[in-house]
Amino acid sequence: MEAGIRIKSIMQPPGEQQRTIDFYSLGDYSFADGECRISYRETELTGLAGTVTDISVTRERVIVKRSGVLNSTMEFRVGEKSSFLLDTPYGSATMGIETRAINASFGDDGGELTVKYVMNIEHAVCSMNRLVIIVKLGS
Repeated sequence: MEAGIRIKSIMQPPGEQQRTIDFYSLGDYSFADGECRISYRETELTGLAGTVTDISVTRERVIVKRSGVLNSTMEFRVGEKSSFLLDTPYGSATMGIETRAINASFGDDGGELTVKYVMNIEHAVCSMNRLVIIVKLGS
């Protein structure tokens, strides 16, 4: 179903100013059997225009898959570390994620997701991150 989706991404690189991207997009949302799926097109604001982001949320994990100009699949599980290949037109890099917290509350009419995580490159912290997504049907 069509939904209004607010995406807020907050990054705090060590020793630098916090960076925030906050935008609204129309996309698709579904909720069935305890799993929610969100899909939206990235914009120029994120620097990823031409990329589609698909998010799957269950009790155990969150998967964020991007395809288009940038290709990646990030998997978040509280207390676990994972890695993913970031594939861009300029080259590829292996990135690491350590998930600190996931708070998700979704139902038939939408909901909210917050993921707190640390991102690293070659085991060096490159940023503390918080991703917040709010979904409202018919918005």
